[in-house]
Amino acid sequence: RKKMKKIWDQAVSFLSANESRIQTETQRIGGADFLVWRWIQPTLTCEKTSSVPSKVWQGKAFPLDRRNSPPNSLTPCLKIRNMFDPVMEVGENWDLAIHEAILEKCSDNDGIVHIAVDKNSREGCVYVKCLSAESSGKAFKALHGFWFDGK
Repeated sequence: RKKMKKIWDQAVSFLSANESRIQTETQRIGGADFLVWRWIQPTLTCEKTSSVPSKVWQGKAFPLDRRNSPPNSLTPCLKIRNMFDPVMEVGENWDLAIHEAILEKCSDNDGIVHIAVDKNSREGCVYVKCLSAESSGKAFKALHGFWFDGK
């Protein structure tokens, strides 16, 4: 690490000066605070005419075990928080990308009957209604503990 520190510092300096798609933030990892990089979505330009902006699942946020795995659902409805930041979203159909991403993540679950993205929610809320509590539990388990669009 010590031998490569000078090169690392040069790389960090270069990225800070030249890369607008990287944002730094502090995250607590293993009980300690670290400065981490986060890729941010580019803004839509006139050249990019896609009607649905891209939203992606980015892997597990934390390992699931018996202590933090979700219990069986008691209701057919879910409220999912922190799926988006309404201030940062651009274009008219950004909510459709979130809708499609949830359906993609829950592709093996044919019990989802309605998805509503609350475009004005400061918490980034999405509401999912399923046919049964069992279908709701499957959706919860498919979504729980995963990063989505950097959140």
